[in-house]
Amino acid sequence: MEEFIRKIIRCPFCVSELHVEKDDLVCEKCGSVYPLTENGISDLRLKQPKKITVEMEAGNEEIGSEVFQLYSSPSVPDVFNDVKIPRHLNREFLNLMPMAEGKGAVALDIGSGDSQNREICGLAGYQYIAMDYWGNDKAAMFGDAQALPFWDHSVDLILSVSVLEHVRNPMLMAKEMCRVLKKGGRVLGTSAFMQPFHGNSFYHCSHLGLYHTLAVGGLMPVLISPIKEYPALYSLSKMALFPGIPPIFSKLIVLPVQALHLLFWKLAGFVKKRNYEKNRRFSTAGSFLFLAEKQ
Repeated sequence: MEEFIRKIIRCPFCVSELHVEKDDLVCEKCGSVYPLTENGISDLRLKQPKKITVEMEAGNEEIGSEVFQLYSSPSVPDVFNDVKIPRHLNREFLNLMPMAEGKGAVALDIGSGDSQNREICGLAGYQYIAMDYWGNDKAAMFGDAQALPFWDHSVDLILSVSVLEHVRNPMLMAKEMCRVLKKGGRVLGTSAFMQPFHGNSFYHCSHLGLYHTLAVGGLMPVLISPIKEYPALYSLSKMALFPGIPPIFSKLIVLPVQALHLLFWKLAGFVKKRNYEKNRRFSTAGSFLFLAEKQ
């Protein structure tokens, strides 16, 4: 484990110091043992159930409509010009990527997969931490997004790409992300909406549900936008109707229906003298891109 990671990890159960015994990490307070896996990865997932309280307010929540945008970017920042856009990302994601402020800034990639986001985090000036929940031999550690193994105010940026829908308690994840972020730190990610059930997914949120999840956790949503390349029809075709076929064919299959869908909404707007594009995109999004900040 890299030294900068070692300095900011802690026991996810009782928020206490960890010390090394042989190859394991042991909590000085609760006695929890976090072993190395066969691949040499520290397993910092909870070893016992942990009760966490999330405070919520009943009543109407004030949501600023300016957060909901049809965000688009024809290019990417110069620092990413020669980078192949990582899987599951797009130009808009890279354009929203905050640049590190100062040396030693830390980016935590929750659900890091094959660490495909390492390069863009490095180019943006961050020290990169790849954290996944299981089965990933390229992660720096295994950890639970609902009980992050880091000290308060220890992380500058969090990436959460297609993770929120796979967490049993996404509001706990939002609360934990807020806890470990420094003041002014940001969360940049994507979240499923009109996608089929996949990979033991629990919550597929609308833009309002996503806003509420982040806000309950203490984060201030800055932007939520439908991902243009992934409308619901394409999502259903690729993931459920015809799984496993090349993406180009799944798009071709639903292309006639997608064309009729677009024509219908345009005609409705023409007849009623309104621009329905924003409503159409938010109503039929396969997933959303979001940016949130810790105040």
